[in-house]
Amino acid sequence: LKPVQFNILSEYLINIAGKEQYTLDPEASGIITEESEGSVRDALSILEQVLMATNANNVVSSDIVLNVVGGARHSDIIQLLDFIILANIKEALKKSEDILRNGADPFGVFKQLQKELYICIINTVKNKSKYKLSNLLYLWQILLKQYENMKNAIFPECILNATIVILAKTASFPDIETLSIDKQLGNDANKELLNSVLDQFPEANITEVE
Repeated sequence: LKPVQFNILSEYLINIAGKEQYTLDPEASGIITEESEGSVRDALSILEQVLMATNANNVVSSDIVLNVVGGARHSDIIQLLDFIILANIKEALKKSEDILRNGADPFGVFKQLQKELYICIINTVKNKSKYKLSNLLYLWQILLKQYENMKNAIFPECILNATIVILAKTASFPDIETLSIDKQLGNDANKELLNSVLDQFPEANITEVE
């Protein structure tokens, strides 16, 4: 079965919660929908857990959902990504540790970080971001390579924080596209890397990152 569109599934969850005499916040519903990746069965399973964790006022907030699914606040992920892109390794690690200390699941944080970087890349392609597209694409490639490591890690929090250090260190380069190709990956390898990333973003202009 194909995944249900997120907006349709989100509205469906709100209606289901309402029939059970609960008020499901739209943001909370959105988190459940994203966590279920469009699966109605998974979404209903998460919703059931969330409703059981809701207090007497029967109002389901995003905080309750995050506690159930092990996610982090959206504002915290945005701040973490900002620290990474600004190459502030110390503050990025501190933010990550704070997020994990508050109960967030490392793999969940990784996926949230990946999603926000994707949004940042698309906004940059549309000239709605102050960041350099080439730098963001390199960060995206790092996250792609680390995805399997995160899934299979015995200590995922270590992989998450190591990835954050790698990302922030890479972001510390003044302008990745001005680095000597010979000192980095070699001309052919460099172009192969860029092409593999840009295949996922057809809107991007290859001349921006060569």
